[in-house]
Amino acid sequence: MAARLAPLSHALSAAARAGRGFSTARPLAKTLTGAASGPAPRRFWKQVHLKRCESGDAAGAWEVYLDARPLKTPEKRVMRFDAADYGVALLVAAEWEAVGTTVKTHSLPATSVVARAVDALDADPALRGEVIEQMLRFAHTDSVCYHFTEPAGLVALQDRYWVPLLNDLGTTLGGVHINRTDGITNEPQSEATMAALRRTLEGLSNLELACLERAVLTSKSLLVPMGIYYGHMHADDGVIAAMLEVTHQIQRWGEVEDAHDIDREVLRAALGLFGTVVALRGARAPIASA
Repeated sequence: MAARLAPLSHALSAAARAGRGFSTARPLAKTLTGAASGPAPRRFWKQVHLKRCESGDAAGAWEVYLDARPLKTPEKRVMRFDAADYGVALLVAAEWEAVGTTVKTHSLPATSVVARAVDALDADPALRGEVIEQMLRFAHTDSVCYHFTEPAGLVALQDRYWVPLLNDLGTTLGGVHINRTDGITNEPQSEATMAALRRTLEGLSNLELACLERAVLTSKSLLVPMGIYYGHMHADDGVIAAMLEVTHQIQRWGEVEDAHDIDREVLRAALGLFGTVVALRGARAPIASA
């Protein structure tokens, strides 16, 4: 069974279109050309479509095809998507359909995180645990927990974007209190808060975890992506929350071209992709306390 994608070019999300800041060119170029460097590969395919596997262990899964070739990861594994990830398969296919005469791999962010999930997290279960531990460490030093008492404009932004996020997350995570401080030293999160966050991360699929990893490493925050995950904020508000001090500086002094704007779009791409993948995989229920 094949699904044609001619109408899907408009389905590319803002996250997928804004991914120019991610360094994915080498592995994805290697996928197409067999070499990690050299000129950008040219588009060789005419059509992109989805095909459902009809037999074997992969029966029912979907694959993305470039003409007659299944899309593969840098490690030559075929990208397969189960029923829960059908929407993500459409997003990946739309990325490849939108490619022009040459492959600009920065415009393939969804493909990149799928490759990370398949080649790294699926292939090495121990790595999954290491990534979760790395993500959890951000909770103790998250910028959204370092609150300001002045100036007034910065405090106003903080009250609009940070305070509701922390309150809503605390409720969603089972009524925990997310510690915050107005001093210069961090206040580690409680065991209850960390246990609730761990349950959330351990419940993620490898694809979701790969998207979260990119979002956290780009934003330097775990709690902002968690707010997006649970529907407490959308990606644009997440960008402001993660860049709150910079946002305040821009409001006062203006934006530095080719610096602030690029940082913002890179962050929007990472948070937007995470939010898109989460939305495509369905709504999230609150986490009950253990």
